[in-house]
Amino acid sequence: MRLLLVGPVPPPLGGASVLFRQLILELEDIPNLNVTVINTYNDALLKAPRLVSVFGRFTLVMVRVMYHLSRVDCVGIHVSKRGFNLFAPSMYILCKLFGKRIILRKFGGDLIDTYKCSSGFGKALIRTVFNSDLVLLETKAQVEYFKTQFVNANIKWYPNSRPLKFELETRKSDFMSRVVFVGHVKPSKGVREIVQAANNLELHLDIFGPISGGITEADFFGINVEYKGVLEAEDVCSILSNYDALVLPTYYEGEGYPGVILEAYSVGLPVISTHWKDIAELVEDGVSGILVKPKDALDLEEKMRALIDNPEMYRMLRVGAKKRAEVFSSITMTEIYAEWCTNSAE
Repeated sequence: MRLLLVGPVPPPLGGASVLFRQLILELEDIPNLNVTVINTYNDALLKAPRLVSVFGRFTLVMVRVMYHLSRVDCVGIHVSKRGFNLFAPSMYILCKLFGKRIILRKFGGDLIDTYKCSSGFGKALIRTVFNSDLVLLETKAQVEYFKTQFVNANIKWYPNSRPLKFELETRKSDFMSRVVFVGHVKPSKGVREIVQAANNLELHLDIFGPISGGITEADFFGINVEYKGVLEAEDVCSILSNYDALVLPTYYEGEGYPGVILEAYSVGLPVISTHWKDIAELVEDGVSGILVKPKDALDLEEKMRALIDNPEMYRMLRVGAKKRAEVFSSITMTEIYAEWCTNSAE
């Protein structure tokens, strides 16, 4: 079975690129599967002026795809919002011209809004792409919506996943006193709300990630909060295992299933997040974590205080987090993906 995978490989580091690299590594371990990868990222082109970057990336990827198409059985396209707009329609046409099966995976949870806001031509392009042999979407809400829009499309739920890391030595604590944020340190990830809440609670908060969106290290005031810099992807789970809970009160517009939540689950950490987009599909409120109102530091503070004061609830959430991790095991999801590719190429 010869599989061509097209998608973003880090650097730069991001949710989609980490997921794509993870899938590649796990697929390469499957017998009788020959994997060729085309990277939609190009560090030099990404740093070029926007027009040059977009045209250069598109041209380079398309040339490479055409070179490999005659040598493969199935093509897997893995794209986030920009990649979807830039590559998906043209790659769909190329695959059909070459008579190749195509599996399209869209990262993130923003496709419904994109479709609703598109022009008639934009909607037609998305409709065309959904004629792929299989379309994989990250959230259940998107699957249900597009099944009603494109009744003949073959659409399946393919969530983000992570390797289980239960073998890591995790912090032995029966109550919540050390919490952590890992991600892009920007306002829409709820960073300012976390800092405000943490400084009114008896706990310690560490923040990891690249700073953007007008936030500076000066925003991390108070004795309870410390900014710790940027993590390498391979270090995230080992760092998370030193804490009692992950805090991610996001209201980011493009949010799907944040990978860091799955990484927290993979080491048995409960998650404090928000009633936002499709987060509730991932974080079961009162089972594997707690959900708060977006942009509401007071609600975040109250829910966190209630958890600090209730060790029994905290212990129950840790158990729920481990069970939730098993649902999103990357090994399981990679085996399913490989089976879909094999079946689509028959």
